[in-house]
Amino acid sequence: MDTPIEEAFCSSDLTLVAFLIEKGCVILKTTRSGNRTILHFANKSKCEQLYHAYWNRKGSVDARTYADSLRRAKDLIFSESGT
Repeated sequence: MDTPIEEAFCSSDLTLVAFLIEKGCVILKTTRSGNRTILHFANKSKCEQLYHAYWNRKGSVDARTYADSLRRAKDLIFSESGT
């Protein structure tokens, strides 16, 4: 079943996106807004909890796998932007 976009968590913050990917959040789709790529994630409530943990420095991830998630996010964003 598809998740309606209004129920998705959206972000264009590369480091937050990598954190969400590392925590197992599922990317539904990407969209463009000007020169920004916005990623839409399933399970908005889980992503919002992780968002607060991230910004309050309460979330932790393995550094090496976070770096992999960051590279993955960059690849996705730059492939979407066509650069």
